[in-house]
Amino acid sequence: MKKLLACILALVLAMCPMIVNASAIETMHDVSVYYHAGSKASEVVSVDISWGAMEFSYHDEVEGTWNPTTHSFIGAVPAYWTVENSSNYVTITNHSNKAVSASLALSMSSGYSTVTGQFDNPTMLIPSAVGTASNEPPSLTSRLTLSGAIDLDALDQDTKDTAAELNGKHIVGTILVTLGS
Repeated sequence: MKKLLACILALVLAMCPMIVNASAIETMHDVSVYYHAGSKASEVVSVDISWGAMEFSYHDEVEGTWNPTTHSFIGAVPAYWTVENSSNYVTITNHSNKAVSASLALSMSSGYSTVTGQFDNPTMLIPSAVGTASNEPPSLTSRLTLSGAIDLDALDQDTKDTAAELNGKHIVGTILVTLGS
């Protein structure tokens, strides 16, 4: 009988809706963090500088042939410069974990004050290599152009002798690359 009464009571409770007090329950708990100090990587500067041969040809003017009838030269060609084998470049490649700056300057050799040089990118800021593939580091290139004239009469004998020893090659200047960060 006890079993029957328990079953009936269980059945009645299952069929009756239950009333529950649904007030919010709040609880708190602290969040703990153990701080472990890290370290900054040392700054490493690693830069490759690649040079073209920096070889140019100077073609002196050709006056041509005087035509007395027209009072002009026939076949005249002004002096001009050419770059040999696209060799007029300096490329700075940055493998560093920081950006690197580079500035390029051309110092003219004695006797060549009538020749001037200009870089198309004389100051460069090459980004950090952080986040780049090792086979694709950031790099920038600057190209040198020369203008003016080579005045052979203005050259001293030592300079002329050196050019003769170099098979006509004149060393008109020196490029200085200054790196910074």
